[in-house]
Amino acid sequence: MIDSKRIKLRDELVGTLPVPGLLLKNYPNLLWKIHRLLGEEERREALKEMQTVFQELAAVRTHALPPLLALAAVNMALQEEALFVEVIAKAVSLGKRNQQLEQWLKTSQLMRQNKEIQKWTPKVFGIGLSKTATTSLHVFLRLLGLPAAHFHNPITKDLLYRSDFDKFNAFSDISVSYQFESLYHQFPNARFIYTQRALEPWTNSIQKHYKSAFGIDHLKEINRPELNQLYRGRLQEIHYNLYGQCSSWQEAYQAFEQRVDRFFEAKPKEKLLKIDVTQHPNPGKAISSFLGMPDPNLVFPHKNKTNAAL
Repeated sequence: MIDSKRIKLRDELVGTLPVPGLLLKNYPNLLWKIHRLLGEEERREALKEMQTVFQELAAVRTHALPPLLALAAVNMALQEEALFVEVIAKAVSLGKRNQQLEQWLKTSQLMRQNKEIQKWTPKVFGIGLSKTATTSLHVFLRLLGLPAAHFHNPITKDLLYRSDFDKFNAFSDISVSYQFESLYHQFPNARFIYTQRALEPWTNSIQKHYKSAFGIDHLKEINRPELNQLYRGRLQEIHYNLYGQCSSWQEAYQAFEQRVDRFFEAKPKEKLLKIDVTQHPNPGKAISSFLGMPDPNLVFPHKNKTNAAL
């Protein structure tokens, strides 16, 4: 299944790269597929080709914002961070601000901070497992005005990695959860939000999620070789850390909850908020208070909700 998707992506790139307008329209989805399906060498080659197309397009359409934003995204995907900052500055100079540019400008400003400032910058890490309202938490943190990333880097569409934690202020889902201990020590001023859920509805929801996303019927299938290739093997590290050593989804959930409890047991109480947003009467107020922010008086955004399944 993965091999057929990889072949289809290569065909799509052959048909799209020579057509700048089509590439400009489809680049976010293409970036996601490139990161997810291609090996490192082939991925970098495809990104370099996209970069060349967008550089040429931006040189012709000198007063247009979309080519610059596309070029900025590819620059970051190539880890050419100075070029990302430079292109965002050029986009701002056009005077054509939109929501996407405003969000990316915040990221650019964070990236210009030195590493010592970044270390002490307050960060928010949502460390709940998938299907515990992590998407809802992400949306709410954005409503609070925090530059946020959920599972992926929202600019590059690649799986969140260590190098992304200086680009945003809030992060969520399993690309964060599996490494929460190291993040605690890396960012001394960080706060952690552990979204919880009753075991039975979580089990039903996570099973449906992995069946839909990966064709997995049982947890033991999560270590299939073709799945381990996704995101250049990085998803394998996450899956093994959180699920791969357990015999059932229930066991995996309980093991992770015990891991969180053990780690934070002797830590300052203000570092961790445990919350089930499906049961809490006002999760938005609780989260805002925990972060030391005023109550925004917003309705908490219950996303991906189906029969109480988030």
